[in-house]
Amino acid sequence: MDHQGIIEEVDKRLSKYKRAFKVEKISLARKVDDIPKGIITIDGALFSDFDGNCYAVGVIVDGKIIVKGDSGRGARYNSLKNYVTLYKNNHPEDMCIAVILSEDGMINVIWD
Repeated sequence: MDHQGIIEEVDKRLSKYKRAFKVEKISLARKVDDIPKGIITIDGALFSDFDGNCYAVGVIVDGKIIVKGDSGRGARYNSLKNYVTLYKNNHPEDMCIAVILSEDGMINVIWD
């Protein structure tokens, strides 16, 4: 998702309906010590661009269901798989990638 796509998504839908906390741009590429403490422990997704700039935290990834879920996977995986597919359907020119860090230690990358 590019910078403008993120801002539009956060402003027009996610913040408006209390599905995310919009934040001033935070560079996740900085030294770890410079990132605000606790930002990665907030429940929900982080929305960032490909330069590592974060624009929203605590994002509840929702939307119209358009892909079949996998009952063997958790809510994070299924919600983000659906969200990436829905975003790409609505913004075919943009790139959208999700990285899922599961509590069991599994890491998945989803793109469409």
